[in-house]
Amino acid sequence: MGGVRHGDLLYTYFDLMQFTKQAISEPTKDDIAILKGILAIIASCQQDDYPGSLSDKLTDLPNFKSNQDERNIVIEILACVGILQPASYERPTRGKHDWVYATYWRGQDKYNQQMVKQLFGL
Repeated sequence: MGGVRHGDLLYTYFDLMQFTKQAISEPTKDDIAILKGILAIIASCQQDDYPGSLSDKLTDLPNFKSNQDERNIVIEILACVGILQPASYERPTRGKHDWVYATYWRGQDKYNQQMVKQLFGL
């Protein structure tokens, strides 16, 4: 009956608890470059871009080897932690999709610079 529902708070909590058990290395220069590249792509989005458009645009990012599902999870994580923050929750959605946290984000919202600074110091 399908896979893990990452939008379910219980699964999100479980995932976060697993991270607390891991030894996570310091980000490399390449990791930081990828994050900056993701943010630059978000900043360049057109006003009416949906999360799916952002996912497609991330394929152009060098050194970010990923498939569509992996890119979508990155977008959902960025939305979950408040980096991709919609200006409104009163927006239409398009067709069938699996977005949970990023559902109402649009290109015009860009990204929350304060949250990026708080989380990553960038």
